[in-house]
Amino acid sequence: MEYQVKIYGKKEDLPPLNDVKFFHYVSSFDWNQNISFYRPMMLIVFCDEKPIASMFALIMRINRLMYGSVFKRCYISQQPSFYEENVNKIEIFNLLISSLVKEVENKVFFIEYRNLNDAVFGYKGFRENGFYSAKWINVRNSLQRKRKIWDQLSSTRKNQVNKARRKGVVVEELTS
Repeated sequence: MEYQVKIYGKKEDLPPLNDVKFFHYVSSFDWNQNISFYRPMMLIVFCDEKPIASMFALIMRINRLMYGSVFKRCYISQQPSFYEENVNKIEIFNLLISSLVKEVENKVFFIEYRNLNDAVFGYKGFRENGFYSAKWINVRNSLQRKRKIWDQLSSTRKNQVNKARRKGVVVEELTS
């Protein structure tokens, strides 16, 4: 099958699409287009002029006062919306990611893809386009009790924190 990717920057230019996944709805343009430091875009994969998948991306200025690609990032959340079930989703996702990277390559400092749900989904496309994963550990403590956080952690979590410290991660304890 021959796939074609088109990138749209305005809601008015979009072809009719079904709302399959909340984070990739056409109405996402309405939420973000009036914010001066946001630039929404929709990547749509077509097969014979029929849309089969779409992905909503948002270019944001990190700093409202400074301009340039160093102060911008591209944000995507969740897997793309697929309108056909009998397509190779991994291949289409790789095509979407490659097209996104080509489009925003010199416009943003980094691309952030969050909440993928399945760690293996899209692994090949991410690796081929220079993405890497960053693990985040959030530890929260109840504010009602005065206890040492370290004593509350499981041995597995303590090992993760110690491993991160050895790699240079800074651990801070916030108190009020």
